[in-house]
Amino acid sequence: MPNAAVEPILYLDVNVILDSIDGRRVAASDLLDMIRERAWQAITSPFSILEMIEAKKADRWAEQLLAQAMSFYQVQRRLGGRRTGGSRLRTSQLNQVYSELQNKLQPIADIITLLPLR
Repeated sequence: MPNAAVEPILYLDVNVILDSIDGRRVAASDLLDMIRERAWQAITSPFSILEMIEAKKADRWAEQLLAQAMSFYQVQRRLGGRRTGGSRLRTSQLNQVYSELQNKLQPIADIITLLPLR
């Protein structure tokens, strides 16, 4: 019979992490709180960090276009150009995105382990 006392190992997808740190979904924050309280093991891929950076860069880029009074439709149409390097953030903007993400991840860094690449 399996041991019922075995602690779970939870894989956290990028969306769960972003939902929690950005306050988009209470359930994601509740899950991270539960992981901390119960001392469960939470893991994610090192590629998750890259995915989060890309998501934050896309958010910043879209915010800039919307601030220029572009419609959501216009922003969506320009998305292809961003993916091919046609619209880039300046280095100072990238540094700000990295710093903001790092600051948001800091409070949960102790409960999420990055899986080693093999």
